[in-house]
Order: sequence, then structure tokens, then C-alpha cells
Amino acid sequence: MQEPELSEEQLRINDQLQEDELLAMESIYGDNVFILDRHSGLRYFQIHIHIETQGEVAITAKLNSSGDFETKSESSDDFSYSFEVQYLPPILLTCLLPKSYPSHLPPYFTLSVQWLDSSTISNLCSMLDTIWREQPGQEVMYQWVEWLQISSVSHLGFDKEIILGPYGIRHAGDRRAVSGIFSPDVDIPSIKVTTMRDTMRTSTKACMNAVSVLVSMQVVSSLDCRASISSAGNA
Repeated sequence: MQEPELSEEQLRINDQLQEDELLAMESIYGDNVFILDRHSGLRYFQIHIHIETQGEVAITAKLNSSGDFETKSESSDDFSYSFEVQYLPPILLTCLLPKSYPSHLPPYFTLSVQWLDSSTISNLCSMLDTIWREQPGQEVMYQWVEWLQISSVSHLGFDKEIILGPYGIRHAGDRRAVSGIFSPDVDIPSIKVTTMRDTMRTSTKACMNAVSVLVSMQVVSSLDCRASISSAGNA
């Protein structure tokens, strides 16, 4: 998406609005906001969004008799493995703010979710686009985070149960949707032990995944996450 030509006055206004909005986000979300190094003068940050749930969350995956996870098999040998967790791994929203935000363009963003496939995450990306279209020219990051935190699970129909997977399927969905699912052997133990303290452990990996997507979208050429995440974690 090409940046429109803006007057110096409009650029100054946008810059101030961005600064004020990020300060407000840091005040509201505290250590869940990671301000990363600027790229070509553009503000760049990541927010770890902890999903609000009512009690424990049920997670289910289908297995066949050999112990492999399946998503479409109707075999009578299939059975389900279910477990409950108190916390879900956070949704990671990574944003790069163009100079024309918020007056003309929305933030460039990626969404990284450990427990959703890319097709489902694409649905969330579309909803963020909708929220921007409903209030163009206004700051939108707080609305994005609040919607993801409070409404994303119900929007996907996962109020009572989250289904893991599908595995082994390549989706040609939204490039901004970064899925963290890998394999049942990796994902289930990781989700089971998730606590509110586990956020920093995946920060660098999630940041690098987000950067690779932004590079593929030709939004940025390269960014270094490691120093930024480290300094944020030591703050």
C-alpha cells in the first residue's frame, strides 16, 4: 500500500497522535506492550493480548486409533483428546505505523496465534480491517486490542470449546495471519503449561515471524527483533 503525499502539518499531527496513542497503550496494557526499534522513522511495536475467558477453557483435538491427529476423518476408530486450561497463549499483534496513520492509512499489522490455524486467524484480520473502515482517520489500536481481548473467541464460535488444528494443511489465506500451530506433540504440552508469565519466552520468535510477513508484503526490508525484545524485557 503506497503512502499518500501529505503536508508537513498533517505529518506533524499524525506523528503526535501516534506518540500519544502509544503512551496511552503503554499506560493501559503495561508490560504487555513492547516498543521496538523504529524502522526508517516508523514506529514499530508488539502487543501481547491475553484472552479474557470465563473460567477454564476446553480444548479438543481429534485423534485416530494410531494416536495421530485428524481433522476430517469419519472413521469409527477416531476419538477425541480434550483438556482444560486456565490461560490461553496470548494473541500477538505486531504493528508498523505508516506516516499517514491515522489520517489516511491504518497500521500495517500481523496477528500471531499459537493455537489457531492461519485460515481462522485471517478471519480476525478481516475484523480488524472492518473496525478501521468503520472509523477511518481515527486512532484504532485500542479498539483492535479490546476487540481481540474480549470478543475474538466468541466471534469465532469458540465460546465453549476450541478445536486445535487442522494440521498438515497449507492455507492460502491472509498473509498477515501467522499461525503458531506445529504438531500435536508440540502444541498440546505448550498450551497446557501456559501461564501469564510465559509471554516473554515466545517474544523473539513471534517478532521474527511477524517481520518475515511484513518483509514479504514489502512493508519493510528488514528489522532486528532480538535487541528490541531483550531491552523491553529488561526494562
